[in-house]
Amino acid sequence: MLMTLLNIWNIMLVVLGFGLMILLHELGHFLAARWAGIRAPAFAIGFGHALCSWRKGMGFRIGSTEPEYIRRLKALGEHPETGHLPGVSETEYRLNWLPLGGYVRMLGQEDANPKALSSASNSFGSKPVWKRMIVVSAGVVMNLILAAVLFIIVFAAGLRDVPPIIGGVLAESPAAEAGLETGDVVRTIDGKPANSFADLQIASALSGRDPVVFGVERATGELIEISVAPRFDERAIERDTKMIGVGPAASNRVLQSDIYSPEDELRDQFARAGLVGVRPGMVLTSVNGAPLESVVAWRGQEVTTLRTLERAVEQSDGDPIELTFSAGDTERHSVTITPRPELMYAPTMLGDDPTAFEHLLGLTPVMSVAGVQKGGREAGLEAGDVFIRIGERSWPSLITGIAEVRAHAGRPIELVVLRNESEIVTLRPTVHRRGTIGFWPGSATDHTFLGAPPQVVAINGAERPERLAASRLSPPVGAGMRILAVNDRPVDDFRSLRAALWDATREAHENASSASVTLTIGHLETDGPEVISPERLDWQLTAEEIKQLHALGWQANSVLGQFMTAQMIVRASGPIDALGLGIDRTKRVLILTYLTLQRLFSGDVRVQSLRGPVGIADIGSRVARDGFIQLLFFLALISVNLAVLNFLPIPIVDGGLFLMLVYEGITKKPVPIAVQQALTLLGLLLIGSLFLFVTFNDISRLVTG
Repeated sequence: MLMTLLNIWNIMLVVLGFGLMILLHELGHFLAARWAGIRAPAFAIGFGHALCSWRKGMGFRIGSTEPEYIRRLKALGEHPETGHLPGVSETEYRLNWLPLGGYVRMLGQEDANPKALSSASNSFGSKPVWKRMIVVSAGVVMNLILAAVLFIIVFAAGLRDVPPIIGGVLAESPAAEAGLETGDVVRTIDGKPANSFADLQIASALSGRDPVVFGVERATGELIEISVAPRFDERAIERDTKMIGVGPAASNRVLQSDIYSPEDELRDQFARAGLVGVRPGMVLTSVNGAPLESVVAWRGQEVTTLRTLERAVEQSDGDPIELTFSAGDTERHSVTITPRPELMYAPTMLGDDPTAFEHLLGLTPVMSVAGVQKGGREAGLEAGDVFIRIGERSWPSLITGIAEVRAHAGRPIELVVLRNESEIVTLRPTVHRRGTIGFWPGSATDHTFLGAPPQVVAINGAERPERLAASRLSPPVGAGMRILAVNDRPVDDFRSLRAALWDATREAHENASSASVTLTIGHLETDGPEVISPERLDWQLTAEEIKQLHALGWQANSVLGQFMTAQMIVRASGPIDALGLGIDRTKRVLILTYLTLQRLFSGDVRVQSLRGPVGIADIGSRVARDGFIQLLFFLALISVNLAVLNFLPIPIVDGGLFLMLVYEGITKKPVPIAVQQALTLLGLLLIGSLFLFVTFNDISRLVTG
């Protein structure tokens, strides 16, 4: 309940902030209109009927002062639009029922009605073109001023930002192909300073047809330049945005508890990952007794990352690693973790979403229970359970099992699990309507049970999907089988399986040649782990497959995933510095927004990546969780975007009206009313269609996650 209230509050903050931007935009128009001598009958906060209003000479009213004002004008024989009451202002300041944004009404100018003209001397159309241009552009100027002020406040207070340090490189990504490495510090992008990790993402997304040149500092201190060609990646969550396939670096502080992540849940999560006894917010201080490394980031600020731990895992050869954590000056806690063997990944689909599954040359482990939530506990599941059957799927792999559970959303499903190596348990829980039971799924790599691999899909423009080595085995291997030995060497988990395959192909790897190995496969009972008919299969592995096998290292992803993203504080040294940073950031965001629109039309940015009001509110509410300063920074970005969008040469927005004024200034006559009406209708259709499209996409993202 409290979490729901906080989410509602965060969304309200974003909506009110967005409304303030629109209000200040209209205030810019209003102040400029007053300066130009244009009559403004109304300045309103919000939309709809007036809740209350104030007019100089008439005072405060519940509802609108307009009826009484018009009545007095008529009593004096004055025209309702152009008349004047002595001692009474012509402008009504009103608060409407829906206080989101606002508007200013000027005599002789209505965006949606080009016919609303006036010949009065204080009307919009009677003023010189240059004055009308100032009035039209004043809203955009006000948005840019607001953005600059917000940026100045943000940088004066200090903004938490992610340093431009590469924390991970996705296999077969543009970054991996170009040679970027984990731990690289990006110093420049296309010759310009890289101030945050977001700069990498923006440069990749807006790269167009040209590669991006990254100036990188290696851990050795060596400075090199690496050219990377970003591309769309169907494996990514944001697959409508170009990227290079890198992630930010993690800090040495484990996740902190808050209303969204209670401490007891985090401690359970840490324990499942192997960090038993570690409390939220604790700091990793040493790895095998060695202190952690720091990297110099923005303006000499030092950032401690997990590179020391990552290197220890890579060089561990699977041996245990001791980690020491601290909380304050006195509390110390040590744990020992054991790295897992790295497996291969292949792209597949889970419903309509691209994903990847773990395998070893096509041999795919069975789905297991990595951890249990409330619903799973009530269903009778326990951590470590291995799924013999889920619904109609026997010995399911991870992706197959998740898909089968989702297919039973809102309905009962029968589960058969292997517990503690020998106990077989049958359960019949009801699947939640979201398609979940209440457990964290994992892969049972501590056994050699095999599941049927999901269908591999082609990605990134490939003509056909990759063919996995195990698909060449005859008869086929998969669900309901167990690997017993490699070249008669017994194996009992994927760790020993990989080691046996390494040894069996070592000579071939050294000679870059192919090799043949013999697998001993056991067929399993339908609902049990007993082997009923073992057989030997010859397996031919190509030189490339053997090369990929021997390139596999060690990983501790479950441990690394418990740490917060590395952060730095971007803070100005004084008011002048804050002003400079604020103006510079406003200029950069302005250029990037226009560049985004250009890339949108060229196809280098997909229209599906756009966000509408629903998406902005959703993103903003998540930003608001990180604090008020982060929210102000987000609102400053939106304010710049609002300024740009309002000044596009589209009918009905300020840019379209400004363009018509340019035409009038050149030809000395206004755009014909019929043309204005046609352009206004076109603008309404264009903006309305775009609004519906982005809103549909926003809601789809929220529904599908």
